[in-house]
Amino acid sequence: MIAISANKKIAVFLMVFVFLFACSGLAGAQTETLKIEGNPLEIRAKNEGTIGAYRWEGGTLQSQYYGGYSWVTALIISDGDTGFPFKFFSEYMSYSGEEFTPVSHEKDGDWVIRTVYDAGSSGIRITQTIDYTDGSAYYRKSWTLENESDEKTYTDLRFIHGGDAYFGGYDSSLGHWDPSLRMVYLTNPDMGISGIMGFYGAASSPADNYFEGRYYDVYDNIVGGQLPDSVRDDYHDSGYALQWNRASLAPGESWTIVSYEKWTEAGFVQVFAPSDGEGSPGDTISYLFTVSNEQSDDTLFNFSAVSVSGWDVVLPVTSLTIPAGEAANVEVKLTVAADAVVGAEDILTLIAVAADDESVTNADSVTTVVLPVRTGSLTVIIEPEEAAAAGAQWRRVGTATWFNSGATEADVPVGTHLLEFKGVPGFVLPAGVAVTIGEGETSSAAAAYSEAPPEVKPEETTELPQTGGGMFPGIFSGAVAAIGGALLLRRRKNK
Repeated sequence: MIAISANKKIAVFLMVFVFLFACSGLAGAQTETLKIEGNPLEIRAKNEGTIGAYRWEGGTLQSQYYGGYSWVTALIISDGDTGFPFKFFSEYMSYSGEEFTPVSHEKDGDWVIRTVYDAGSSGIRITQTIDYTDGSAYYRKSWTLENESDEKTYTDLRFIHGGDAYFGGYDSSLGHWDPSLRMVYLTNPDMGISGIMGFYGAASSPADNYFEGRYYDVYDNIVGGQLPDSVRDDYHDSGYALQWNRASLAPGESWTIVSYEKWTEAGFVQVFAPSDGEGSPGDTISYLFTVSNEQSDDTLFNFSAVSVSGWDVVLPVTSLTIPAGEAANVEVKLTVAADAVVGAEDILTLIAVAADDESVTNADSVTTVVLPVRTGSLTVIIEPEEAAAAGAQWRRVGTATWFNSGATEADVPVGTHLLEFKGVPGFVLPAGVAVTIGEGETSSAAAAYSEAPPEVKPEETTELPQTGGGMFPGIFSGAVAAIGGALLLRRRKNK
């Protein structure tokens, strides 16, 4: 284990001294700490928002933040009137501005801690939720900011979270930034001893800015209210942070930020899962994992993926050569089973194995929550009215119920549907009618029957009487008989 430097000890002592001095007038202030006791992670939270993260390593519960709680939440806002920002901090950095004011602090079962605190008298109330699934190597941190003031609109809001890392019991780490996951993360000197420690926003709320550097630079940037989007490429006494920005927050509006902090197992290949997802029965969700080759040689990796629920999984690419020290994205497509129960959770795991050495392997997982089927409604108008009156009807292809013109079908699954129509005498069916259903919306479509052309009857013909030889022989015989009669009459007259 790398020893803590004397300079850092002095700096931390001075921080604590300044903090105690600044808070000496707050007689009677009490801090309440709640715990989520899981494995491999244990998460602790104080009633004013400070968080502590611990991980079981080699039978020891090891703090991942220096000193247990050297982690900060900061909110910087402007009211548009004074021209300067207001700054609010959790306990550890409260000497740099106003400390958050505790409102409520409670556990929801064994795996959720919900903490509510105010940003001074601004009217902004923050609900912080820590959510952990036992056995997972990550936990979820989310914040909802609500402007409960009557008439004050705040602008240039910046929410920052981070601090001084003590990853794996080491006080020296190397910084990295993964642009596809928008994750800032740390590695220790030996990937065979520890994996990574990383922090990233959910797909619904990706971070706007990031920073990794020496711990005191992290605090300076947090106090300054702007992270510079950089990491250090040498081993140092490390910290990291993420920043989310919002242009304004009007009275009655809310802003939700969801993030994850994660750890991976040691190994010379690292697999990073994206943020958790959700989908309705029948939906196909595309997850983009990151696979990092931590070896000194280019390596061919084979991939496999498995759904713990047995849902259909597709890997468009099952093997890939990744250059030494570089990373690549691997897509996994997961289809939620048609009979999946709403609220159920699936764990999808991607496994990477070096083709030439099966001991070089690692895996990471993402959780998918089953949502109710997303639906809308559909109304179809059939034209002309004469066709509708004659019994023309419509239905979606693959369904059983016929609907009259103008009727509305409810609970239609979101997506594009083809329509079919019932035939009626005198009209030609519409063809190729499709409609797209939006969630919670009533979509409409029009279908036009066309009049069938009148039936064409065969023309009537008059036939001449038949004689024994047919039409032409009969005519020929009659002509011959007429000529013969005329010759016989002439002979009689000449006598």
